[in-house]
Amino acid sequence: MKKITIQLGAAAAFMLLPALVWAQAAAPAWLDGDVRAAQYPSHEWYTDVAVADIGGDGVEKATARARASAVGNVSAKVSSSVTSRSQSRDVSVSATNLDEQVRSLFSSSVNVESATSIAGIGVETYHSPAERAVYAFAYIRRADLADYYQRQIDLHLGNAEAAVNSAAALAERGDKAKARAECLRAAPLIDRTAVMQDLLSAAGGSAGLQQQRAAALGARIRDMLNALESGVMVYVKCPKCAEAEGSPAGDFAEQVSGALAEGDCGCSIVNAEEDADIVLTLLPKRNRCSEAAHGNVFCYVTAQASVYNVRSRKTHKPPINEKKGGWTQGDYDKAEAEGYKLLVKEVAAKTLPYIKN
Repeated sequence: MKKITIQLGAAAAFMLLPALVWAQAAAPAWLDGDVRAAQYPSHEWYTDVAVADIGGDGVEKATARARASAVGNVSAKVSSSVTSRSQSRDVSVSATNLDEQVRSLFSSSVNVESATSIAGIGVETYHSPAERAVYAFAYIRRADLADYYQRQIDLHLGNAEAAVNSAAALAERGDKAKARAECLRAAPLIDRTAVMQDLLSAAGGSAGLQQQRAAALGARIRDMLNALESGVMVYVKCPKCAEAEGSPAGDFAEQVSGALAEGDCGCSIVNAEEDADIVLTLLPKRNRCSEAAHGNVFCYVTAQASVYNVRSRKTHKPPINEKKGGWTQGDYDKAEAEGYKLLVKEVAAKTLPYIKN
């Protein structure tokens, strides 16, 4: 009976031996740096191996950490060779009234994305019970990455080109607000392709023709924005003018609109606030009237004016001087109307600098 017990113990040990050998053989070849360098040469692949201690988190969480680290390191290797990613791509625009929003349209705001989401990076993991650790191996072929960026650049340039063509058609019809919106939609797409062109070059691809196409589209956008800027759109509103319809103040906003359009503001008066670059709000008021000899009467009028720049979101409230209008035969309405005629010129002169700039 004792002999049988010894034989069973030997048999059990013999049965465990293949499992131990298999566990050792299960370690992947990519853990060996020399093998990895031979199978995944750096001129063809981006690779990285990361390790995470299991600790008290368990295998699943350690695996997730190792995977995230390996993928992040591959992404960093892709972006490390892209020097222009952090460079400003501001458009140089001179002798224009373009505000900061327009000036910085082409400033790069695109961060390099995780390679997982953009190119289907491969990830393999290995759990080493003896070391209580998990290894992760992330890899991506440079040629596959270059193909991906090539397709993405074509897609973004196509969308940008469609937006620029739409802007040109809208501008030709006189719909400057929508034309500008289309330009603003196209500009970030071109900026994004600039970053992708850098990434494409880093992956070994070439985007010469695409760069020329992007540069031509960028030039079209700059020219169009300059042209649109030369015709500022102004919406004039007077909340109390409607209530004063039929009185001398009733058509005050209309008179100011006419004075601006006839002046040198280089602007267009629009009928909808949402189409405006500038919103001019007016609050006209008759301060007082007085009577003089021989039936002559005088009325003093003033107004509050608020100039709001839609794009810069800045508001200016220039001081408006009181004006005096006079008439005969005790006609206060006509005296007030004469005062408003003078006030229209005052408002137009005081608000013009903020409309032009």
